[in-house]
Amino acid sequence: MKKILTIVLALCSAVLLQAAKVEKNVTIKVNGESRSYRLYVPNNVKDDCPFVLSLHGASGHSTDKSPFRTDVADKAGCIVAYPQGKDIYFPVFGGTVTGWDASGEENADVTFLKAVIEDVAKSYKIDRNRLYCCGFSNGGMMTYALTNACSDVFAAFASISGFQLNEFHFRHAGWRPVPFLHIHGKQDDFVKYSLLPTVVDEMVARTGANPVPKKTVVSGKYTKNIYEAGEGGFPFVYYEIDGMGHNDFTSNTEKNSSAQTMWDFFQQYTLDTPCDTTLKWRPRIETEGYAPKSHGWTMNSGTTLLKFGEAPNTSTKQNVYRTLQFLTGKYKLSFKSTGAEGKTITVKIEKLTGKKNAVLNATVDVGEESVLPFEVTDGWGEYKITFTRPSSTDAITVTDLAIHSLTADELANVTVETGKYGNNWASLSQWECPEWFKDAKFGIWAHWGPQCQAEDGDWYARFMYYEGSGQYNYHVSHYGNPKTFGLKDLCNAWKADQWNPQELVSLYKSVGARYFMALGNHHDNFDNWNSPYQEWNSVNVGPKQDLIKGWSDACKAEGLPLGVSIHASHAWTWLEPSQKYDGNLTKDDGAGKWWEGLDPQELYAQNHDHSTGWESSGTIHSQWEWGNGASQPSKAYKQKFQNRVLELINDYDPDMIYFDDTAMPFYGCDNQIGKNILQHYYNHSAAQHDGLQQVVVTGKQLTAEQKGYMMWDVERGIPDRPQEAYWQTCTCIGQWHYDQNVYNNNSYKSGATIVRMLIDVVSKNGNLLLSIPVKGNGTIDSKERTVLADIKAWMDINSESIYGTRMWKTFGEGPLAEAVNPMNAQGFNEGQAYSAQDVRYVTKDGAVYAIIMAWPAAGAFTFKAFSMVEPSYSGEVETVTLLGGGDIEFTHEMGGLTINVPSKKPNAIAPVFRITFKADSRNAYEKLQELISGVESAVSDAATLAQPYNTGKLSPAKLDQLRAAITKAKTLSSASSEDDCDAARETLAAAYRSFRDDGMNKGGAFNGVIDENLTTQYLIEASNFTRSAGGTSRFGKPKNWTVENFNIPNGSDGTKQGLDKYSGNDALMLGVWNDAGSNTTGDLKNARIYRKVTLPAGKYYFGAAYNTTYSISPQAYMFVSKTLCPTADIPSQSIAYYPISNCTGDMKVQGLYFQLDQETEVYMGFQANLLFGSATQEFRAEQVCLYSPKEVGERHAEAKGWKKIDAMPEDVSQYFFAIYDHGTDNGLVHNTGNKQGSAYKTMWYEDDVYPEGNKDALWTFDAFDNNNLSGAKGDDTSWMVITNTGSPDICLQSNDEPNNWNYRTENNGEGWTDRAYVSPTLYAIPEPDGSATLSDAAYCWNFINNKGGGHLGRYDGTNEISGNATGEDVGYYDLYAILRGNYVAAAENIEKASEENPIDISYVITNADATRYNNFHAKQPVGWTLSQEDAFECEYANYLPAKVGSSYFNKWQGSGNLTDRILSQQVTGLPNGKYRLSVRTSDSVIHPGASLFANNEKADMTKLTNNAVSVVTEITDGQLTLGVELKNYQSNDCKFDHFTLEYLGSTITGITTPQSPVDGISRIYDISGNQHSHPVKGINIINNKKVVVK
Repeated sequence: MKKILTIVLALCSAVLLQAAKVEKNVTIKVNGESRSYRLYVPNNVKDDCPFVLSLHGASGHSTDKSPFRTDVADKAGCIVAYPQGKDIYFPVFGGTVTGWDASGEENADVTFLKAVIEDVAKSYKIDRNRLYCCGFSNGGMMTYALTNACSDVFAAFASISGFQLNEFHFRHAGWRPVPFLHIHGKQDDFVKYSLLPTVVDEMVARTGANPVPKKTVVSGKYTKNIYEAGEGGFPFVYYEIDGMGHNDFTSNTEKNSSAQTMWDFFQQYTLDTPCDTTLKWRPRIETEGYAPKSHGWTMNSGTTLLKFGEAPNTSTKQNVYRTLQFLTGKYKLSFKSTGAEGKTITVKIEKLTGKKNAVLNATVDVGEESVLPFEVTDGWGEYKITFTRPSSTDAITVTDLAIHSLTADELANVTVETGKYGNNWASLSQWECPEWFKDAKFGIWAHWGPQCQAEDGDWYARFMYYEGSGQYNYHVSHYGNPKTFGLKDLCNAWKADQWNPQELVSLYKSVGARYFMALGNHHDNFDNWNSPYQEWNSVNVGPKQDLIKGWSDACKAEGLPLGVSIHASHAWTWLEPSQKYDGNLTKDDGAGKWWEGLDPQELYAQNHDHSTGWESSGTIHSQWEWGNGASQPSKAYKQKFQNRVLELINDYDPDMIYFDDTAMPFYGCDNQIGKNILQHYYNHSAAQHDGLQQVVVTGKQLTAEQKGYMMWDVERGIPDRPQEAYWQTCTCIGQWHYDQNVYNNNSYKSGATIVRMLIDVVSKNGNLLLSIPVKGNGTIDSKERTVLADIKAWMDINSESIYGTRMWKTFGEGPLAEAVNPMNAQGFNEGQAYSAQDVRYVTKDGAVYAIIMAWPAAGAFTFKAFSMVEPSYSGEVETVTLLGGGDIEFTHEMGGLTINVPSKKPNAIAPVFRITFKADSRNAYEKLQELISGVESAVSDAATLAQPYNTGKLSPAKLDQLRAAITKAKTLSSASSEDDCDAARETLAAAYRSFRDDGMNKGGAFNGVIDENLTTQYLIEASNFTRSAGGTSRFGKPKNWTVENFNIPNGSDGTKQGLDKYSGNDALMLGVWNDAGSNTTGDLKNARIYRKVTLPAGKYYFGAAYNTTYSISPQAYMFVSKTLCPTADIPSQSIAYYPISNCTGDMKVQGLYFQLDQETEVYMGFQANLLFGSATQEFRAEQVCLYSPKEVGERHAEAKGWKKIDAMPEDVSQYFFAIYDHGTDNGLVHNTGNKQGSAYKTMWYEDDVYPEGNKDALWTFDAFDNNNLSGAKGDDTSWMVITNTGSPDICLQSNDEPNNWNYRTENNGEGWTDRAYVSPTLYAIPEPDGSATLSDAAYCWNFINNKGGGHLGRYDGTNEISGNATGEDVGYYDLYAILRGNYVAAAENIEKASEENPIDISYVITNADATRYNNFHAKQPVGWTLSQEDAFECEYANYLPAKVGSSYFNKWQGSGNLTDRILSQQVTGLPNGKYRLSVRTSDSVIHPGASLFANNEKADMTKLTNNAVSVVTEITDGQLTLGVELKNYQSNDCKFDHFTLEYLGSTITGITTPQSPVDGISRIYDISGNQHSHPVKGINIINNKKVVVK
């Protein structure tokens, strides 16, 4: 009972205490000084009550109880303390009065005010989250100061009639944003109302509020301005009071009390109200309705883009000015910039007070979000910020400007080193490739990490999580289910217990490596060094060793530069399949396990949603640049990656870093990480090398700009042309990660292969980085050591031709130097069969090293590059030395340098010849005479071989052009200047080269019109060749063809005797596959397949469609000859010939033309020297043809539907075009170039062009609108792309020199990037009097290239076409148009068509093989209409077995059936009759619900015959709509390719009249209403629009 009574009494006492009103003066000791305050406690105060600190003004007193009034405290139930100020000198009073030291720093007054709070808290339970501060006049100034000194104490602040003046300024660099209320009288001239806007600006920027206020005006009382809170900030509220002077109270607010207004504002906030505690400044100058210039900003003044911050002016008693302010600390400036693409802006933050230093000076690229760290080290200060631009005309906008202090996590980040290299691409482009790398040429790589423990090949840690994959099955059988033994456990199982880095690095150096690369981490995210930012590293887990340090120490001992490869950026998506197994484990899951204390998410990084399509293991390749549905990496993940790399640089000082990324890590989602790494690395290196960086960073698939600030790395590939910038290829002798299957199957690259790759790479300005796979235990196997020994044997003799060399004038010659070998994605084009015809060149110390890629037969061998007609000619040769073999006999003549190859070989791989030159004292005229003599002799020899038609024979017309060039050169005399003679010499040499390279009559694809198809009449069968003895084995002998010198038994596959059904169809075949020694009949040098036939006089085309021409010998030919002869003599003895090595293996017909003057018995077929070139080579001709070409008639006759146009058709997709040099018969044709590289075709001017007989002279235009969608019509057309009808897979584009403008696809890897985007423009040719009239004879077209910056025209005055011609080279053209269907009637023998003799008119279908896609829009097939934007796409891959070429139409999605969709296009003007439309596909990728349609006829695409489906329709109105439709489709995957259209003849008698193209072309009227075929002088009405021609 006593206990209960005690409790009751205590409660009663508490109630009495709280009910009692308290108002008293309190004195406390603060740092030995007595200070006082007046305390007011209302009678209704409760526990956890709010508290207000209320500060009087200058000369005031605590007893004033100002400005927060006690009546408001009574209502609010809050305790109020009124501290007493002490004497302080005020210039405005001219003496000392009571007040506050409002400096904003931790001074005696601040300490006192904090002590007041603590003293009150001893007696009363106040709520620490509800402490508020307000003040009047000087007390208001102190309130502002406390936002700096005590922003972590008070939840909100209010000031009435007070803000800082020039004695203290407005220090607002506090710890966090704060809510603030300011009340001021409009008549206050003491603390001047007129100065408030500056204070408001600074508080609004500090709190991150909206700088455009919401205003409430109560007439005669107040204007209320609410600057609303921004993200992470607070509002600033400002009352402008009517009729109020310098007072501590006003009734002109809501509820008629300024004190009540303060309380209503305070109670909205607590100290724990969420906010961005790091926010220091966010001005939001881009806010709509805000005028920065009137708020202290300088904008667009000369090169000054933006400036804020002004120096203090102390000439007035009251001076408020605008500045940025910071305390000591680390900060970051962030902003976005747009406009002026490719430009930079420079940002400076400079101190205005004290030591005027710059804390930030950085240049960044426009168009990116920038985050720039900086540090303040010398206490509080005031600063200005300035943004400058390169030119006053650069239109650049800066938005989202903010400054934050760095968070604790950010403070733990590695600091990016600053210096010469700034954080922008322009500054980083100061990087230059160091000399050590240029000289080294050859490096070896240990691509070694935990995945090698399994010894089961590449990407093991990804595929072990894909159920059903080979590596999943291997993992389950060796380690168990990945749920219980996953990547983390594999890392732990890796012990590297036999690793000896010193032995391996020493071995690699002895082999010839001059730098070494170690794997730092792979996509598995495991660091092979003692990484403080990745706990899953080789010191903590697995080997328990610092592997990078081990490699580094070994490199230092051997004097080799060290590289480290970094691959971990993609672990985020690469390890997504682990989420089904152990990838979502957490740190807590490790309790009691071996990995207790480690967080699996630091390794797996899988706390995120899957990427789109992750279920398919191959989807990640299309998401490598973080697009196409890739899950986006978090900011923390990217920062951690950056820290790991920067720390690696700081701790190990690598000489080189290799990134396995497109460009830099996170390219495509965040450019800043890459910039930070490069800036740090280059500045770090420069600081250690007297300001000159000495490091290399590599990345994949670089643009030309990117090659300026880092190095291009090509994976498993070699560019087919030299590169101006230094580059590297990386390859491996096996798989990247060790694979025991490669060892067991003897599948390593040979030493000879590596040496030849090295030679090729070095000749093209590159280095070779070779990976030697390392086993999990840290050793390499015996077969790898054999490969290394073979490399060493060659390098020991020939390394002087590698180290320290540079590119010569030409990189090489021979079949592979001239061949096209496009790369796929980041490379992947290696595996070329180098032969004894392939030569590579380099130079050093004035000598040239000529390297033949394989030993030729002993005897004469000619290097063409030393011919006096070549640009590479360097003078008369003095010596030729075989490295390891001594001096060599030679002759040096016009054809080149011919050496005598010895029979003794100092090495087994490739001979190297060092060539030196004599000093040449002859003048230019003497050198010209030497060349004239040589060319005259060549012309004399060639005259006997000239023939005007036959493929492979010299053209008499071209020979005449060369004779004319000789005559012109002879006009110079010995008195001519050196420059004139040099120019004449080069002109004649170029003419000779043009004759040599282009003087032969062309072969290749048949682009004429078939008069008669003679295939079955003379060749018996066109395909599915009959076997002489039947049987079903792979190999056999053809019944209707003769096979000689080719009989190679192949066990159960039969005997190679001319037939091979490898593709499923019997094809004519010659080839060897490491079995040449097994030939039992004749000499493989003359292996041949032929038919002997008698043909009447006439012109013919003999062609074949190959399914492969793999590594076929340059001495393999299609031929027509009167007699059989050795292979080597075919070029000189045949009627016509065409190298099979020029043919592609994509089933496109290619061949030769020939003419017989009388009935002749000829041999027609294929012949090859199978002992020349690769030991693995073959061709398979699946189809053959023999045509008689149709003779062309009148050129572009109107009667056939042609029209010379002076306005573009409404729908250009329905037309073919012929393009002529204005006023001539010289047309543009598609053919192989000289000036721009012989490897690719380009556009040419050619004499006497007939487009009806030559589809290489027939062009199509693909029209695009402003949204880059193809199929544009009329005025919606923005630009066009020109494509050739004879080669519809490719289009004109720009490339690196020397292949500047040519036709090629290179797998269309970037869609339409770098294409010639042309706008046809009608051009009036001025009359002699200067007027320009579009008369019949005086108008023409030119093509403005929106991409190349010029026009279509001549390339450097030659007959080749450039996409950026200017001046006299600009082309002016006459255009002729014909409906595509009309062209069929005009050009083809349609009257001979039948189902048995169909005419292939597939060329009228745009983009029939899905080669050209629109990269702007989901890889849409150009020229096709889609029912939805992503209905189908063009795909370059290998998932359609029946594809033709490299691409096909595709639609695939991760799951679920494809919805209904249609792909279609229309062709008009076709002859009436029957047509057969076909398309190819395969059972595995086509499913029920897919239909091929032609008009109203449909065919089920699952009903295949020879991987094709066809539909027949009859046309009566010239219109054909064709395509593919999916309706109720039963799969997520659909693929098809290669539309073909055949005309089967007409069932209608009579003549088909061509449809006039005029209906599709603009009608033109003059002002009187008279119709014209072209615009006339004056006013014209064209397409209902007025056009004036002056």
